[in-house]
Amino acid sequence: MKPIKLFIEECAKSGQVILAGSLVFLGLLSAATGSATPPTPLLQYTFDDGSGAVNANDTGVPPPAVGLFSGSATRTSNTPNGSGYALDVTTAGVNDYVHCGDPAKLDNSTTLSNAVTLTAWVNLQAAAVAKDRFMSKISTTGGFDLYFNNSSATSVNLDFNVNTTSGGCFSSAINMSQQWVFVAVTYNATQTANNVLFYTGGTNTTATLLNTASLANGLIKNSTNEFRVGSTAASSSDRTPPAWIDDVRIYDSVLSPVDLETVRAQGGFPSPLTFIVQPSGATVYANTNLTLTATPNAAISFEQWYFNGTNLANALSGATNSTLILSNLNSGMTGTYSLFASNSSGVAWSSGAVVTVVPLFKTAQMTNIWNILPGDTNHFYITTTAGGERGLTFNPTTTNLLMVTHVPTNNLVVLDPATGNQKYFMNVGGIATNGAAINMVGVAGDGAVYSGNVVANAGSASTPYMLWQWADDSTNTTADLLFDGDPGYGTAAAGLRWGDSFAVCGAGSSTEILIAPGATATGAGTNVVLFTTLDGLNFSPTVIGIAGVPSGFGQGGVAFGPGTNTLWAKDTGQQLYLVQFDPINATGAVLYAYGPSNNVPNTFQFISVNRSQNWLAGVMSVASGLPDNVRLYDVASLTNGPVLADLETNLTSNLNGFNGGVGVGSTAFGGNYLFSLDSQNGVRAFLLSTNVAPFNLASATPLAGPAVALTWQSLPGFTYQVQAAASLLNPLWSNAGTAVTASGATASATISTPGTNQFYRVLGQ
Repeated sequence: MKPIKLFIEECAKSGQVILAGSLVFLGLLSAATGSATPPTPLLQYTFDDGSGAVNANDTGVPPPAVGLFSGSATRTSNTPNGSGYALDVTTAGVNDYVHCGDPAKLDNSTTLSNAVTLTAWVNLQAAAVAKDRFMSKISTTGGFDLYFNNSSATSVNLDFNVNTTSGGCFSSAINMSQQWVFVAVTYNATQTANNVLFYTGGTNTTATLLNTASLANGLIKNSTNEFRVGSTAASSSDRTPPAWIDDVRIYDSVLSPVDLETVRAQGGFPSPLTFIVQPSGATVYANTNLTLTATPNAAISFEQWYFNGTNLANALSGATNSTLILSNLNSGMTGTYSLFASNSSGVAWSSGAVVTVVPLFKTAQMTNIWNILPGDTNHFYITTTAGGERGLTFNPTTTNLLMVTHVPTNNLVVLDPATGNQKYFMNVGGIATNGAAINMVGVAGDGAVYSGNVVANAGSASTPYMLWQWADDSTNTTADLLFDGDPGYGTAAAGLRWGDSFAVCGAGSSTEILIAPGATATGAGTNVVLFTTLDGLNFSPTVIGIAGVPSGFGQGGVAFGPGTNTLWAKDTGQQLYLVQFDPINATGAVLYAYGPSNNVPNTFQFISVNRSQNWLAGVMSVASGLPDNVRLYDVASLTNGPVLADLETNLTSNLNGFNGGVGVGSTAFGGNYLFSLDSQNGVRAFLLSTNVAPFNLASATPLAGPAVALTWQSLPGFTYQVQAAASLLNPLWSNAGTAVTASGATASATISTPGTNQFYRVLGQ
């Protein structure tokens, strides 16, 4: 008989996830607003008025702004599509252009204030000189301007500006030498970032986005200077590029990629059907909604979504639109989605969007009993303000829940742990009311309350780290200042950021306070500081250097670990560390490091520990506008690593991107409760059930031949996956058999070909 070694681990898949209740749009949705027929331009010069005409008729919206030829400006029969005429301003050293004065329709008295789109065809016949104008109606106080900003014929950049003659933004390099190129630029004055988009195309290539740029010049103001093609009224110098220019257009809106491709194709160039926006895949939790978008470059006559190569027309409503909404996702919807489209130009397939649906891991271990969400009128300090809520702790002597808030000012709020109802505010007199004068909070076993501030550079005399103590959490007790300075003074940890993480243990003269610094370029964030006291009133810091950890390893949360002189530490993007430290020699080293392979996501942080019950909790905070989740781990076995006991998704999905994008928050244990604070998403409380049986692999029964039957305790309706490994030293787990959905209190699976000396675990999904 082959020996069978058994142990159990519950875990959920990790990685970037989209959590329950979210509706996520993937793809550049703005492109989907385009139409087969763009709006009529404010102004349009085709230059097809005849070889001897001295004017350029305006075919844009009335009234027409007739263009007058100036200098040596003339026409050429060299055009993008080989018919009609184009503007010829190739005479060297001469200021040649077409101008139309100051028509009202190009002022913001109409709609040309919030947005503008400029399009044209251009063919450089020689090297352009910096500041040669493409088209311009600019002054130092208003208008718009499009010009060349370098002097190479084969590598030209376009510069765009509004309301000033300097400091514009420019496109990526474009080769316009001896060839017709379609160029376009759009400007959205209501935005300040990535509000300028440059596009380019050709006679046989579609119009595509070249690059984006930012221009914080606001609404387009009026300029009394005249509009010119091939020059500018803002300068008397020669500003004419040696170029042929055709089909100049000005729009008073931001044209979409679809619209711009239609403009390009209107010159007589059929558009090969393609997708200018491809659908993007994602890893998502079950029971969520996901929207996939694929945008063709032109009007289409037929479109159809496919899933793993199978037509979805009969399986999913809306499968014949460019936008596909996947509702209430389940594991059977994992796969590749693609869109097929056709029109008179041909057919095209979008790229495949790979969607992975992760089953939600929810047990009866945590039961949500109350929530305080942003906007709750009874808790005015719970808001969507970035970093508005900070620290959270439970007082075992009073059974009060304490929370630090920064809205509208710094405060310590006392809450009823069973209901979340506000009881009163603690006394913060003598502590600054602005900034982060108090941040994280902890309570010792004797009921004394401790809190510290956040400082980015504790080495600065004006920004010391300050540690405060309240003898209890009553409304009248005032705070005493225990420490004021740089906790890393005189060591490699001097001048660091302190206060993002905070832990307290012990009582009275045995009270210990632990803080960890933020990451630094020099790596000095590999230290922690342990505050100790001989009388419970005077505290001194000891800087402890930790070997084998990255800088900032504990910025996302620290907690005292099992036994004596151990600590847990976590920061976003890093592993969960269990560290043994020596306070006498001020050294420490990693005992264990747990990462995604142990089902601890990189974005898990804000940790706390219940040492008596071997619980570790924290928040998976993705800091990207997606919902977060609260996770509870069993850490009884340090060798096997954290075992996920339960997972609860957040009720709101506000961006927690404070503190450099990593977010702020806290968790705390108290009695049979677990409390979670996820800034901008409120505070939640969970009752930890003592009636949930441990999740154990109950039996392994050898069957005929090499097969073995495994049985484990389960919850009806939940899905489980058996995994196997040949060793527990750096194990490489692989699925053994298929997933099993339990129908009762036990579930089982048969492994037909178990390996020699095999280890098994079951993942609750």
